[in-house]
Amino acid sequence: MGMQNKIEVNICGKSLVLISDESTDYMLRIAAYVNNKINDMKNINNSNSNFLLLSINIADELFKLRKKNEILEKDIAKLRTELVKTDYKFKKDEFKKKE
Repeated sequence: MGMQNKIEVNICGKSLVLISDESTDYMLRIAAYVNNKINDMKNINNSNSNFLLLSINIADELFKLRKKNEILEKDIAKLRTELVKTDYKFKKDEFKKKE
């Protein structure tokens, strides 16, 4: 396990202590992101359903990014396959030239 970083952040006026293997900069960015999302929801509607809507919005972003990542990983796999085939063809052609 890596080094545990500990940082105090403020989200919606509440002080929280975060402990993680992630960098303090990363934890600050996450806390700021959540705080901004909560503040955005407060500006739209001041009801008890804000946190549910916030959770749905963040989950929606997560699922969309996962899908985008999945597509990119498939694209990378295809490119790797093409690269291996091209490299093989190139080496085969070079070998034939030497004969």
